[in-house]
Amino acid sequence: MDNKIIKGALTPTDSTNKVSKNNTLTGLYKESLTKTDCLFLVNNNIKTRIDYVTINLVLVCKGQFDEVMQKLKDWLKSLLIKVSQFKPKLKHFDDGQLLHSYDVVKQNCGAIKWPNNKTSIRLELTGFACELINLDDRYFFPLLQLDKFAKLDIRRIDLALDDLSGKYNIRHVQKSFSKGDYSPKSGTAPTRRDLKSNEGRTIYIGANSSHKKMAIYEKGKQLKLPVDETLYKDWTRHELRLQGKRTQPIPLDIFTAPDSYFVAAYPRAYSRMLKRVEPRAIVREVKARCKVTLDKRLAHLRNQYGPTIILANQTMTETEIIRRIARASKSYQPSLPIALLQEQRAIS
Repeated sequence: MDNKIIKGALTPTDSTNKVSKNNTLTGLYKESLTKTDCLFLVNNNIKTRIDYVTINLVLVCKGQFDEVMQKLKDWLKSLLIKVSQFKPKLKHFDDGQLLHSYDVVKQNCGAIKWPNNKTSIRLELTGFACELINLDDRYFFPLLQLDKFAKLDIRRIDLALDDLSGKYNIRHVQKSFSKGDYSPKSGTAPTRRDLKSNEGRTIYIGANSSHKKMAIYEKGKQLKLPVDETLYKDWTRHELRLQGKRTQPIPLDIFTAPDSYFVAAYPRAYSRMLKRVEPRAIVREVKARCKVTLDKRLAHLRNQYGPTIILANQTMTETEIIRRIARASKSYQPSLPIALLQEQRAIS
């Protein structure tokens, strides 16, 4: 974000719904996840979703490193995110560990890093890790509660808003940009790059060095949904990427009021869109992604081994056949998160 555009810390707009003050969500109000995601997001009608986080925890007391680290690991473990023994890229840090999913083999969830003096901890959470957090009724509150032990400094956060109607698609963004909806009230207009690939079209607005930038892309095509499905051409993702700087810090309440910050970044482009689109649903997205993978693999199974399965079915039950041929992948094991599997069992 150019200093000519906004001076000082990033502030939200007041044009969206106020967030409930009750941030302590318990299991007493468990609901089905079929509508959308965790209760905090549902109850406050929040439409954007946090899709990536890098945050520094600058410890108040050096002797609390082990305690804070254990609290982080316990929270991640409850989300089925494990701390592996593999090392991440350690630029600016001396040690660290990669984060992976327990139930999806080799699914990257981010990293934890720290310096030798153990005065701070950096936590990086990928989109997959954020999906698990958005599905959990505790949301990001276990992380925010660590402000008792450390100063929380957001270095990067991505907020994503989806349009499923096809109205706010790539063509709409191009027209909106030409009208100046992404330009500041004063100063130069942001840069724009249009890319096209096998995964659809993407528009980047804002320089790489900017405090804020947008990535708008065709999500249905990126997921490789079937061409005959409506979401293949109508699903467009608008992703705001914010970089925290010393002169422009990102306030922590972006976790509890992401819609306000999303609109504040480009109010002319998104104030109307935010009111009209339906809330994002991680549940729907995960199921769509897994369905694409399952359909492709079932088609491969049918083409390569369909006759063998028919032969086996003459002398074996379906359960016996599955038991004989099923095996876990040694590389990437496609899987619904356990949270969704538990939800489906509860409904059935």
